[in-house]
Amino acid sequence: MISQPIQAERWFYVFGAPLERARVALVCLPCAGGSAAMYRQWSGGLPADVSLVTIRLPGREARLDEPAHLDMAGFVRDLLPVLQGLAGRPYALFGHSMGALMAYELMRRWPADTRPPVAVFLSAHRPPHLDLGRPPIYDHPKQAFLEAVREMGGLPDEVWSHPEFLDLVEPTMRADFTLCETFPRGPEVHRDVRLDMPVLVFGGRQDRTAEPSALERWTDLCADHRGLTIWPGGHFYLREHRVDLLGRIAKTLLG
Repeated sequence: MISQPIQAERWFYVFGAPLERARVALVCLPCAGGSAAMYRQWSGGLPADVSLVTIRLPGREARLDEPAHLDMAGFVRDLLPVLQGLAGRPYALFGHSMGALMAYELMRRWPADTRPPVAVFLSAHRPPHLDLGRPPIYDHPKQAFLEAVREMGGLPDEVWSHPEFLDLVEPTMRADFTLCETFPRGPEVHRDVRLDMPVLVFGGRQDRTAEPSALERWTDLCADHRGLTIWPGGHFYLREHRVDLLGRIAKTLLG
């Protein structure tokens, strides 16, 4: 039973099997600027006994009136106790891009006396003992910031014809980039990290922000690294390869 139902209701959006009847829960963390809705279509591609739990972050969707997190420490402080409420059942974490960094830091701070996830899936993010791989953009002027996000593939071309939508998403997206780009990086910060739960890493072959050669370096931080899978495509390879990705995840969770 979830130990903190009020907080869980605020943070969790559950698709598919209810948590109390699921064999395992897959908890999904979004990319920068993303929301719980980015995983909506996943519920139809997972086995019926897998509960899909998408994380609703402050600053978007039903929590639009709450300030988005600007630093990882605040995010972990707020979500970690809620996630600990899942420790009575098998569960796994999936994070794409910013979500992968969030999943890593949650596991780095996970209490030793609390049941860890059965697996952690890290998608399309460079391991944090490497540098960012590009100049930061979080402090750029609005138009330059949005253009940089667009160049990374973080904003579909069609949204540029809707300036009111850009005005709505820009503050939250900037907050997400601030969280990611100010996160402490480098081998001296993460030299003693060895995540001891099973970790699987995914990415796109043409991703310019998390290239396969960088993703291979997650082995440095994982005591139980279960492999790297690369699909054709860029940073959002998972849109085109959702079926194969979910098959790989389901096999790991139920296999």
